[in-house]
Amino acid sequence: MCSVVRLFLLPLIVLFLLGCFQDGQVFDLTGRAAPPLKLRTFVSHKLITLDSFKGKPVLVEFWATWCSTCTREMPGLAQLYDQLKQKGLVLIGVNQDAHPSTAIRYLHERGYRWLNLDDHTGKVSALWGADGIPVIALLNKEGEVILYRQGDAVGDETAIRAALHHIDPTKF
Repeated sequence: MCSVVRLFLLPLIVLFLLGCFQDGQVFDLTGRAAPPLKLRTFVSHKLITLDSFKGKPVLVEFWATWCSTCTREMPGLAQLYDQLKQKGLVLIGVNQDAHPSTAIRYLHERGYRWLNLDDHTGKVSALWGADGIPVIALLNKEGEVILYRQGDAVGDETAIRAALHHIDPTKF
């Protein structure tokens, strides 16, 4: 009887506890509509929403200058964006630095010229499961997340290209 209880009850207790503690779960938005994204640009403070990019594939990158993994993956994303922006790819950086001037300087020094938004409060990042960064999410033309990666995405350009090809084989 004791072994039967252990066999069936213990896994149920573990599953219950994992369900109670959200931090133990893996966050994945793949297959879901993208959460809201409404933030301001660094310099002009223009309000940007995802709705303004409907009909285009959008790659959203959550990052900060203090995140070494984030800065390590940026050259690959920059190269990918430079190659595919003329085909319609939109790249949006969502920055979590406490001081926007730090991110502005970092982007300028490296010549990164894609849209970057200020989320120093982390409120929008939390909606996207980007409490731990880096996080990248690729949205199809309808705004659905088709690729979602947490952590080191260095070298994920191949997976991003494959997902883009799935969105529009004639362009990507």
